[in-house]
Amino acid sequence: MSANVFKCSHAQLLRYGTASIDGAVFKQPLSVTVNARDRWAVLGKVGSGKSTLASALTGGLRWISKDPVSTEGNKLLSFKEHSHALSYASHSIADRYHSFIGEDEVTVGQFLLGLDSKRRVDVVVHDVEGNAINRGLEVFNPFETLDSRSLSLARMFKLEELVPMPLIRLSNGQLMRTRLAKSLLFSNAANANLLILDEPFMGLDVATRQSLSSLLGELSNDPNAPNLMLLLRPQDALPSWITHVLELDNMNIAFQGTASDFRNHKASQEHHEYAEKIKPNVISKPSADAAPKSNGSSVKLAELKNVTVQAADGAKILDNVSWTICENERWGLTGPNGSGKTTLLSILVGDHPQAYSNEVTLFGQPRGTPGVSIWDIKSRIGFVSPELHMHFTSRIHSGHIKNTTTTGSSSVTLLDVVVSGFAKEGIASHTETSQKQRKSAISLMQELGIASKMDLPFLQLSMGEQRLGFICRALVDESRTLFIFDEPFQGVDEEGVKRVHSWLAENLEGRALIIVSHHEEEIESVVTQRIMLQDGKVVMCG
Repeated sequence: MSANVFKCSHAQLLRYGTASIDGAVFKQPLSVTVNARDRWAVLGKVGSGKSTLASALTGGLRWISKDPVSTEGNKLLSFKEHSHALSYASHSIADRYHSFIGEDEVTVGQFLLGLDSKRRVDVVVHDVEGNAINRGLEVFNPFETLDSRSLSLARMFKLEELVPMPLIRLSNGQLMRTRLAKSLLFSNAANANLLILDEPFMGLDVATRQSLSSLLGELSNDPNAPNLMLLLRPQDALPSWITHVLELDNMNIAFQGTASDFRNHKASQEHHEYAEKIKPNVISKPSADAAPKSNGSSVKLAELKNVTVQAADGAKILDNVSWTICENERWGLTGPNGSGKTTLLSILVGDHPQAYSNEVTLFGQPRGTPGVSIWDIKSRIGFVSPELHMHFTSRIHSGHIKNTTTTGSSSVTLLDVVVSGFAKEGIASHTETSQKQRKSAISLMQELGIASKMDLPFLQLSMGEQRLGFICRALVDESRTLFIFDEPFQGVDEEGVKRVHSWLAENLEGRALIIVSHHEEEIESVVTQRIMLQDGKVVMCG
């Protein structure tokens, strides 16, 4: 490996097809040197240029420089829903809950090795009519291919417990672990000069984030492993093993230097901001409207009684869960990865098949009430989740979601996505939206700070911009009375989080909120009640 893993000096970046230097992507020339065993973090708010830089470092943009710039051997691994690193394109959102180990679902082991790997197929048992009654479990053993060092890493990723599971049934945290393991252990990314990890801690609980950070730190010390570069949000904790930081702001370099200098820089910046806040002429008292409202309502919006969900192998995913959500309540749903949070929400919204075999009441209607369709119920729920983001994006790629708001454009825009929140059936409406609906959507986008992007193609936006668009989509229909936000702030910077918090504080009267996050700072100022799950059981509620 050469001394310089990557180097550019006074380089401009152009998109392919752009001839003039006036069309440079960044507002200033870039000079960056990544030496062997440097461990870089690139920080930036939504739209700052992190994803653009990552694309450039892996050959997605044209480098204009006096000295040649090589991106050969650089690899990008994105953990974002719109990256298509892992797709549920052939599935509906509910399909993850219909998969069973014995069916033709891709397991973690199969995903790690690839579907063309050698299989071992168990004996299939048939009944008297010749029908398969056990389907024959196809087993992929990825550990047979690993050397002792890689096997040690696999154990650190706790892959043994995941290998037989259908990929579509994994929790967000388990999915992150699997994707990172495949890249580091079972693909050519392990041989990269520079491996760029785009928000690797997204969707992980505190313990798993710490464990993964330690694992990556150990990996970065291995002379045979790729050099690591992390793309992070400004509010994300900077791993202790990072040696250099590049901070971007509005397509400019705001800071570049050692991690030690960056920490000093941030401390000085925070001290200055605090000094400004305590000046007598800028002190502001908290608004009464912004304070969490106490719940004086007994109107039940949702009620679950003794809900139990079992996997095909009999394992309990939820165990005797009871929960009541009333008007004006703001619930924080917490628990480690795999504790059952996403499954519980799927029971609430009706995406899980066992929702109909449990006692669930929504808006005063027991689930399965004759004459009340699933869409009648869902139309009153504003929903955001990583699964919805991934499925919606795949539907755009496949052409199932169309442009309905911009004349002369075939690309699905951010505004298209937001106004699809008015659809009463399915993931999006193909009918024209009204002028009033578009005005409502634009007004909401202005409040959340993304109106300037409304006519841009949705798939070209950053992860944070897309996620804010989905939040707008969930909030845009004023008839909704229950908001369910599963990890809504993945990819969203601190300013975006605050804007959403502000909107919720002012608009939840007569409504209820359920929010899931593994980052306490994303929910502590919003929630008034907590429910915590551990191994599918409620361990705290109130």
